[in-house]
Amino acid sequence: MKCSKKLKQILTRIQIISGTIWAMLLIICYQVLGESFKEISLILIAGYFIEFLFIGLSKRKLNKSESDKL
Repeated sequence: MKCSKKLKQILTRIQIISGTIWAMLLIICYQVLGESFKEISLILIAGYFIEFLFIGLSKRKLNKSESDKL
């Protein structure tokens, strides 16, 4: 139980940190490249959503395995 709680906290921290990094990357790319390279911004946004979904899926699997043990 304690292990799964720590894992949830770690996954949440990773999600917050990665979200901040992706946002900074998007802002920097937009400032450096300007509006002419919108494809790169779309690729970065897609990458962020994919990572967000993977972390969310991991948290859901952890919750499900925890509830199955009970």
